[in-house]
Amino acid sequence: MHLEVVNPIEIPEWDALILSHPESSIFHSSAWARVLVGTYGFTPQYFVGAESGRIVAAIPMMEIKNLLSGPRGVSLPFADQCDLILPEGTGLEDIVEHLAEYGKQRGWKAIEFRVRREIPDGVFPYQHYFHHLLELSGNEPGVVPKFRKNIRRNVQKAEREGIKVDISTTLEALEKYYRLHCMTRRDHGLPPPPASFFRNIHRHVVSVGNGIVVLAYHGGRVIAGGVYLGWGDKAYFKYGASDRKYGPFRANQLVMREAIRWYSERGFRNFSFGRTDVENHGLRAYKLGWGTREDTIKKVRYHIRDKRYVSGKNRVYGWHNAVFRKLPIGVSRLIGRALYKFMD
Repeated sequence: MHLEVVNPIEIPEWDALILSHPESSIFHSSAWARVLVGTYGFTPQYFVGAESGRIVAAIPMMEIKNLLSGPRGVSLPFADQCDLILPEGTGLEDIVEHLAEYGKQRGWKAIEFRVRREIPDGVFPYQHYFHHLLELSGNEPGVVPKFRKNIRRNVQKAEREGIKVDISTTLEALEKYYRLHCMTRRDHGLPPPPASFFRNIHRHVVSVGNGIVVLAYHGGRVIAGGVYLGWGDKAYFKYGASDRKYGPFRANQLVMREAIRWYSERGFRNFSFGRTDVENHGLRAYKLGWGTREDTIKKVRYHIRDKRYVSGKNRVYGWHNAVFRKLPIGVSRLIGRALYKFMD
């Protein structure tokens, strides 16, 4: 199979071509490429195979230059999942050497993939995550029976507390969400992404009809919110945040229910809850509570020089969490602006 290296941003018909493939996602789109290039300056290197004017293979890749670990190709940064689009009968083992040879010419040290597909025997993931998918039935009442009782009870509690939910596509709404996101990241002991990342999500995704911002208000104050993306008939929960002082109100669960309702009523067929660290048992239980189906996302890293797959460990949790919890949000944002591009 011949693979050509292209930049999707330079191909006007890219989104129409990739959307026609049933395995495509928002992360395969030129919009997500523009977000990454505009925020972090990554270089798109998309490996594409075409037959009779249609895409039969697509491996989106961004070139990341890291002074510590060296340059590498990643498919795809800050994407919860980015499955390889390959012809039937073609697997990771059939393409990795071709990609590695190209990467060697570019000076890459390694190649990374984030996939839900099965990986060959003898290939072990560098890391792995849980992924949760909710099948939508076309209308919200048809989805509700899948929710566990505690989820329904918490949604009802939020409604009794008088929580109001607003669904918007404005930059102002996304900026309100970002302030909440920075608070939540500090609570988790992590720096936030730069503000420019969210501005680019608005510019290239939300403002053109491929995303929404859902905010929950109590007494005029934003206390919970979420950023959701849409592509074809697939919806994605990308980011969520809440003010922990208002945790007992369960506003974040009302936000999620309203987002599910919004996408269900518009004919979306499934709703991805994104990836979950295997150590985060509470978040995993929360996502299962919505009646989701669980599978795994494998992060696979191939070391080009040694021609082998390597393993690693999740570095999200460690001594640094306690440090970031004590830092002022402004300082945390400065660190995120400088280092976040190397953290995924």
